[in-house]
Amino acid sequence: MLRADPGISGGPWGIAFASIVLDWDDDGDPDVYLCNDQGAEFAGNMVLLNDGAGHFSVGDAHGADLTLTCMSSTAVDADGDGRLDLHLTGTDRQHLLVEEDGAWVDVGAARGLPSMGGDRMPWGASGADLDNDGDIELVVATSEFTAPDAAGHPLELWVRGDDGLWHEEGQKRGLPQEAGTRAVLTPDINGDGVPDILASDFTRTPWLFTSTGCTAAYWFEVAAPPGTRVEVDAGGRTQTALVTRHPGMAATGPAIAHFGLGATDHVDRVRAWVPWYGEQVRAGPLPARQRLTWSPP
Repeated sequence: MLRADPGISGGPWGIAFASIVLDWDDDGDPDVYLCNDQGAEFAGNMVLLNDGAGHFSVGDAHGADLTLTCMSSTAVDADGDGRLDLHLTGTDRQHLLVEEDGAWVDVGAARGLPSMGGDRMPWGASGADLDNDGDIELVVATSEFTAPDAAGHPLELWVRGDDGLWHEEGQKRGLPQEAGTRAVLTPDINGDGVPDILASDFTRTPWLFTSTGCTAAYWFEVAAPPGTRVEVDAGGRTQTALVTRHPGMAATGPAIAHFGLGATDHVDRVRAWVPWYGEQVRAGPLPARQRLTWSPP
């Protein structure tokens, strides 16, 4: 359990299973969104706001303070509207929070993310553009609690269809259907410009699914400090991503934002809101298939 220290006032903060560092209130300094396990017994999800001097206190979550046994939290533009959404997992379902008129609304069930039955539950998750077409897919680990006779369950892959609903295609894409997956990462491990999938499994060694450069689509990456929000303008649309080392439960990856560009071979503009440094702009055209790295001036 997290306990108060001289830099944090007003605790305790519950049992944090995952957290997201981001500028929640757009004031230029990094804040923290906490994903808390056993929310009903201890404390639900919450936002800790930075006062600019490194001291944190509970802030207005604007509806994102769900009470659940939260396992994973991911900030990703799931619906492709150019704004970050919050994808959460906990107990028996996924939650997808989108911002509407300054408040967070859970649209997960309405958009096709179903509840889970029996002893199966979602654990870690990661959002990534696995085919570089400009749309995010959701990779979600599901399994039971650790037990000698635990049944196997799917490593799910959710794809947003033209109807705006999410459809599960894990088996179709070759992901295991009888596994005990927990944490998920989606970095480009083999360096071919396409995100890969790394998932832990409490019943065996981790699963690693690598691409083989299987798409001719273009891509662009931005490396920056964790908590940086990046907007990329390319092909007439704006994509948004959060640079983070912690995309979900018990997972740590490189602080890189990956953007699929489809058939567009260049980026028109990159805007980044870097904690403590504010807005940074790089004008294009910038050739695709490269990584832009931000460093302090």
